[in-house]
Amino acid sequence: MELNKEQRKLLAKWLQDPTFMEWANQSNLASVHRWEQYLQHNPQDREVAEMGKLLVEGVEFTPSEVDPEIGNKALARLRSTLRQEKIFPRESSTPRIGRRAHFNRWAVAASFLIMVSLCTVLYFQFFRNTLVVIATDFGEQQTTVLPDGTKVSLNANSTLKFDKRKPRSVSLTGEAFFEVQKIPATNAVFEVHTSDLSVLVLGTAFNVNTRNEQTQVFLEEGKVKLNVEDLEQHSIEMDPGDLVAYSKKLNRLQENKKGISSLEVASWKSGILQFNDTPLLTALLEIEHVYGIHFEIKADNLEKETISGGVPSNDLETTLKALRDIYGLQFELEGKTYLISGKN
Repeated sequence: MELNKEQRKLLAKWLQDPTFMEWANQSNLASVHRWEQYLQHNPQDREVAEMGKLLVEGVEFTPSEVDPEIGNKALARLRSTLRQEKIFPRESSTPRIGRRAHFNRWAVAASFLIMVSLCTVLYFQFFRNTLVVIATDFGEQQTTVLPDGTKVSLNANSTLKFDKRKPRSVSLTGEAFFEVQKIPATNAVFEVHTSDLSVLVLGTAFNVNTRNEQTQVFLEEGKVKLNVEDLEQHSIEMDPGDLVAYSKKLNRLQENKKGISSLEVASWKSGILQFNDTPLLTALLEIEHVYGIHFEIKADNLEKETISGGVPSNDLETTLKALRDIYGLQFELEGKTYLISGKN
């Protein structure tokens, strides 16, 4: 496709817009949604957008840090070379004869500099911003598909990070459920890194929770290996139904259970926080993480209470009503804290 002058100006403008770059490389769902809406209402610009996407996806060289001063010096040398080659003439009075030739040279030089500018923009927008960050707010869940085809469901108040050049190595804070895409041709390993440990898999479904100063891993299907640097055995192999929790801060296994149901661990994907004889303090802490609120228990007799059942993971008002009407907790809001005074 060949762009006209106005389209080239529009493309140069878009290539300086971070949200356009995020649409082009599919690294931010909000930007993707925004630009798709724009293109639906402005179909005449679709050709320009697709050209920009091809430019972003087509660059293959390896990034490296460039000092702006070095870049300016390189540009000065380029201009000097162009002048020496008489492609970019020095400022001087130009006779009438040969003006068309000079104009053609100027056109060539202008086209060349436009390409240099586009490459510079691509470099700084694409290669110096290779980190992709996907985050959810309190009470929000989000599902995304990584470039390798792996599906990730991100729970509320969670953050997933990865380098788009290495999408099978991610860092997680919070909680997420992974359905890893197998790559039989290379048997490429998928890695999830937390502050406590690393999860290594080839293709499987599992849940990772990094809350409460520990990392809890539940394996639904397949097989995974946990690498734990500070643990004596260094690695733990898990089978379906296994649940392992390790705290680097305490340097010990907090849990190592077998035969656990997915409903007990990953029910949040269906919009429910499920509890099964869970200590009340633990249940309240999970609700705090999901909604960004704070509970304070004023009654000592509640510390040994347990809770069984579920509450919504995306509706705070209904969750508080369930705690009051179904589980009988008495509480009142003081500032940003819910004071729990007892149980009916």
